[in-house]
Amino acid sequence: MTAKEQWQAWRGGEAPANVGVEDFIRWIGQFTSQEEDADGLFARWREYPDHEEILRRVLDGEIVGIGKGPQLLFGLFFGLYQILQGRKCFVATSEPVDIVYGREVIRRFVTYLGRIVIRVHGSMLATDKLYLGNCGDVNLVLCDYIELMALINKNEELFRRHVQSLFLLEFDLPVYTMRLVMLDRGIERGGAMIYHNTGKTPEDWEKGLCLDTAKVIRSLEGIPFGGIYSYLNSYTISELESLLGPMLKKKIKLVTGKGNVSYTYRKDSERASMLVRDVMQTEGNAVVICYTDGVRQAICEEFRKSGQEVIQSINAMDILTAFVQTASAPAKKKVMIMRSFPSTMIIPQKPLCKGAIFLAEHFLSTNIEEKAKVISEALFEDAPAVRVYFSLEDQLFTAYEEKAGFEKLFKLIDFTEKYDPWRQIRRVLAKTMEKRLHKHRLVDMDETQPMITMLIQGGKAASLHGNERPNLTSKLDAPCFCGSGKPFRECHGKKK
Repeated sequence: MTAKEQWQAWRGGEAPANVGVEDFIRWIGQFTSQEEDADGLFARWREYPDHEEILRRVLDGEIVGIGKGPQLLFGLFFGLYQILQGRKCFVATSEPVDIVYGREVIRRFVTYLGRIVIRVHGSMLATDKLYLGNCGDVNLVLCDYIELMALINKNEELFRRHVQSLFLLEFDLPVYTMRLVMLDRGIERGGAMIYHNTGKTPEDWEKGLCLDTAKVIRSLEGIPFGGIYSYLNSYTISELESLLGPMLKKKIKLVTGKGNVSYTYRKDSERASMLVRDVMQTEGNAVVICYTDGVRQAICEEFRKSGQEVIQSINAMDILTAFVQTASAPAKKKVMIMRSFPSTMIIPQKPLCKGAIFLAEHFLSTNIEEKAKVISEALFEDAPAVRVYFSLEDQLFTAYEEKAGFEKLFKLIDFTEKYDPWRQIRRVLAKTMEKRLHKHRLVDMDETQPMITMLIQGGKAASLHGNERPNLTSKLDAPCFCGSGKPFRECHGKKK
């Protein structure tokens, strides 16, 4: 019996087939085999190690880390399994997806299997907004996480009737980094992060100015719930387990990439010149990620002085476009400055060239650095550790300079630097500074201090992880994500 015939046999009766996990996994193996996949749509799935075992764990409700593995396919296969159990499934993302590939996979499902309805909705998927009223006959929906969560405020009864199973891509980003949906007259205007969960419920939340999506997910206890992530750190895992509690069937196992290398400088100008020097000395190409205009301008000026041309972009797909061309026709060194954070959902099937990733600023959310490791491994051959550069002039560090005693550490760096051309002391003390920052954030950044991580204007996601900075609505007066303590619209959200 072919995979198509087996699916039709399962779906032929009036009642759900209630297919077992092992039978479904065997069927997926047949459905994605080379014999059934002439155009190689599922080649990345077949090549990923232990994909059947990981799918087994995912279907059992475990949140699994898979590095640079095919998250979208795991989510869609989870959805197919729920269809066989007679449930509607929502697969949600809070970052852009390679929608061209995603639509090809969905087209294969619909044309090959038949009798299923799959839809794609949401700004993260470059399509129209999600409305539950349009999902009456739908079996599986690939959608924007924030749009999905905000629908509970519009019609809670309809929301609970439709959301019969839920799967989250890059699990920590929606649940932790986009935990709060910021609302303006009931319309979603952005996402925000709570650095440390203490269980408080601030007055603003009670007034309906924001929606705690972790609470919404907890209220769905009893429905099939799953998720997948690339890399994480232990702190974020502890926060996720604190937030979701009984919704997690098993403890989240840590999967992480190779450690990063951090460098710290007193002044922005020092940081910019050293970053550019390191980029020029690194073999192959480079991606520099930053979100503050001043930092970006300083780095661009240093590259201009060095004679190196740079490409600037805010579009995650541009990384693939730029380096695919490099792989096919190797030329001179290529440097791309990303003014937004790249997506772990938009990565090549195999590394394209030699190169490295440089984070030009310290990100408040430590799990974001883990995502940079995934992109580095997927994009570049034999990728070195991700390098992080920050300075005491960063607002995040200025806010804690007096508490954390950074000046004493810099005196030690100044004393030892002339004997340390490899900057080993600087790297060690940079890690010390980051640990001290984390210690102070645990005290200061709870539910009363949300950090804006994404803005939505005109129905489109205008900012992610502090990328673009359009003006905030008057309701979004939460402190800026950089940690300065200022309202977002007076800091990184200020109109340029």
